[in-house]
Amino acid sequence: MSAAGIGALERGIRRAPQRQTVALLAGALGLSDADRGRLEGAAVGPRRQLRRIGQANSNVADRDRHNLPLSLTSFLGRERECVLLQELLTAERLVTLTGVGGVGKTRLALEIARGLTERFDDGVWLVECAPLSDPGILPARVATTLGVGQGYDTASDHAWIDELPQKTLLVVFDNCEHLLPAAAALAQRLLERCPHMHILATSREALRVPGERIYRLNSLELPRPPRGELPSLESLRKSPAIRMFFDRARYAAPDFTIGEGDDARWQSLHAVCTRLDGMPLAIELAAARMNAMNLDTLATALDRRFDLLTAGSRSALPRHQTLRALHDWSYDLLAEDERRVLRRLAVFAGGWTLSAAEWVCSSDDTPASDILAIVASLVDKSLIFADTIPAQTRYGMLETTRAYALERLVEHGELDAVSRAHARYCLQLLQDANSKWGEPSISAWLAPLELELDNFRAALQWSLAGERDAALGAQIAKAQYSVLEFLALFGEAVQWCERALTALGPKPDPRLEAPLHVVLAKFYSRGGYAARGFAAGSRAVELYRRIAAETNRPRDRAALAISLALTGSNLAFLGRGAEAARVATEAVAAARDAGDASGTAYALYVQTLTTDSNDVAARRAILVEALELCRDLADSLVVGIVLLGLGHAAFDAGDFASARDYANSALEQYRRDGLNEDLAIWAHSLSSVAALSAGDMELAYADAKDALLHARRWLDISCAIQVAAHVSAAGGRYDVAARIIGASDEHFPETPLAIIPITRILHDRTLAQLRETAGEAKLAAWLAEGRRWSFEELVSVARSL
Repeated sequence: MSAAGIGALERGIRRAPQRQTVALLAGALGLSDADRGRLEGAAVGPRRQLRRIGQANSNVADRDRHNLPLSLTSFLGRERECVLLQELLTAERLVTLTGVGGVGKTRLALEIARGLTERFDDGVWLVECAPLSDPGILPARVATTLGVGQGYDTASDHAWIDELPQKTLLVVFDNCEHLLPAAAALAQRLLERCPHMHILATSREALRVPGERIYRLNSLELPRPPRGELPSLESLRKSPAIRMFFDRARYAAPDFTIGEGDDARWQSLHAVCTRLDGMPLAIELAAARMNAMNLDTLATALDRRFDLLTAGSRSALPRHQTLRALHDWSYDLLAEDERRVLRRLAVFAGGWTLSAAEWVCSSDDTPASDILAIVASLVDKSLIFADTIPAQTRYGMLETTRAYALERLVEHGELDAVSRAHARYCLQLLQDANSKWGEPSISAWLAPLELELDNFRAALQWSLAGERDAALGAQIAKAQYSVLEFLALFGEAVQWCERALTALGPKPDPRLEAPLHVVLAKFYSRGGYAARGFAAGSRAVELYRRIAAETNRPRDRAALAISLALTGSNLAFLGRGAEAARVATEAVAAARDAGDASGTAYALYVQTLTTDSNDVAARRAILVEALELCRDLADSLVVGIVLLGLGHAAFDAGDFASARDYANSALEQYRRDGLNEDLAIWAHSLSSVAALSAGDMELAYADAKDALLHARRWLDISCAIQVAAHVSAAGGRYDVAARIIGASDEHFPETPLAIIPITRILHDRTLAQLRETAGEAKLAAWLAEGRRWSFEELVSVARSL
């Protein structure tokens, strides 16, 4: 016998032993046939008398109405689902709760059952299937639970069911995934012969019995704020997952609390529950550790979650006592090909499509043609989930399941081979997308790639670590730059390119190195780091001169042209006008030679940055040509920049109304796709300074605040910040204006001109006014205070004016 079986008998948990226990005892004791019969009769125990339909039940004790255990902890987070399923179970005769292990199927089933004891005259009865290892024992377990006798010599006989057709009762088959064929056959037989019986089952997968209603149980809800934002305190307090953590943590640490204004700890708690996937069992195991660590320590320790989360109840099922045991149970129930595919799917960090699974998980032992059936089976077993809402079905797995599967992948020595296949898939996906860039629209082109962002990150992380495959990582870093550009993730793009250059070593292949410098030149410039952008652009020019001379291919000449244009723009931002003019002129010629309309339009725009600012007519003529070149292009950013250039020209001519019109036209380019947030910032900023110059302070500040709504660390919001400072000074708030300027100087140190030339003019005008009104000493103190502000504080103050 198992230790668990002996313990259950000793503690009186079971009223009668299992059939195999009686057989073992009889054999060990060497009983005669007569004594064996007496032992078997005693083991069956007294029969529970089930009442017939309509029998009065006012004096029936609770123990004769159900065998449900008392709940020892509060029921949280599933109240709505509980009511819904009670109604469903009253109307339907078979309802199965499915879901991954630890999601709370048993707890919800018991709560549903407790609420239905008055609706079923003959009671609500729990059949615990988890301890059973032999499917043949299940009928005896059900019969015994219902108080119906069954002879041991007729184990395969279902005659005992004939005593049930007149009974009105609910039977709960709990944890029957390891007995599915037997549970399904018995449930169907009971439902066919007992018209007043209802069954509630819990299992990792459905029974697949006719008439079965399946309800898939998901993790407890957590706040999901828009990308880049933190959840509100109110949403955190209402979250079922957060509420459960608080409740369970107080059992281990009664004084555990988080203060009203302690935003950092609230966000730490949200991060912990998110990493636990909102899984009730994982939350309970983690909360039990709050007597030994704080939230920050817990969050760090979750990197070793299978070693940490081991403090489950000693009276729980063994597999519910540790997180690892729970996953071992599920994994061991799988067929070998299912285990193999589950392990390999763990390399996907952000979900996957069927074609991705076929690419990455197929091998000689698992052909691609088998992947669909295996993935479908893993969905049925609740180990992965399917999202069928998008146009293309997408699959995923909970992070804890993924961590477990990754461990198994490492144990089998498959990590590097499968990770390499995953990285190659990501590169192929990006290259295929880039060959159809902007089709049918930028938004439609970007949408499926945005879903793969975490996969790209995982592929880069693997390929650039150690000496795995730096060349592959460099190609992915370059290929994904448009995705990161449209999502305004400039800082991340820079980090990956810098890591790729480091991984390539001191003498990289120029064809791998050059594109990375182009990306750096572009994104350093977009972040206001003109000196770094110039250095990267210069290196790209050097490399592409050599490459273009060797190949003479149009695409290499086009790459040289864009490298020259980026170098020229950064020179212009650094105030090196003569050098910028020379480089911009060469960029225009190279782009024309390559037949690149978009590149030519951008190079022409850069050329206007080097043209005499007083020669408005010359600048306008160049920009009109550029606008004609890019009218039919999908690249809204190039069109928007050219429109802004025309707006600058109108501004310098004193035509502030036209400047605002051009700014609004550029905004339309942004609104068309909802992308290129820095284009929105530049357009709002131009509109703001035009209104400011026209004397409309209210409109100027409204536009500046709109620009600040798009603020992110790597977006150049310097002009909007300068407008905020200028308006503050004009309103007599000199200390605020000075602090804003100080913070701006700290966070935008290399942006003397930026893309809105009046930025420096506003900066200098405001400083002159502050010196005159407050004096040098006060101004210096205020500027120093502002330099200590974080970027978030700067934006918050500017927005609140």
